[in-house]
Amino acid sequence: MKIIYQFADGTKSEVEVDEALGEYITASRRQEENYERKMRYHCPFSIDKLLYEGLDFADQDTPDTLYTNKEEENRVAQFLATLTEVQRRRVKMLMDGMSLSDVARAEGASWMSVKETLKQVQKKFQTFFENTP
Repeated sequence: MKIIYQFADGTKSEVEVDEALGEYITASRRQEENYERKMRYHCPFSIDKLLYEGLDFADQDTPDTLYTNKEEENRVAQFLATLTEVQRRRVKMLMDGMSLSDVARAEGASWMSVKETLKQVQKKFQTFFENTP
């Protein structure tokens, strides 16, 4: 079977290949052409791009992931509502990148009291997410 390759500069090259390989190349070209045609007439963003072009070009925000992310955000907000004001404030400082020493200095508290507060938060976190479906 002969396969014709057309290069970017317009030149063509004809190559003789095995029948099975030729059928594979033909089917592959047909699949690429069908996909390109589909993408011209449909939206430019597709989950199908994951199959053809990899994760970098796939639409990451599917309805399923958006729903799951929203549910997780709601659960975290519910958990944060169970914390005391001091616990919430100290956790926020840590999430903003401050160290335990920085939080203790900003709060005017000892390093050990900040560490104990975070241990309490960790226990609450574990019990909250173990008991919440």
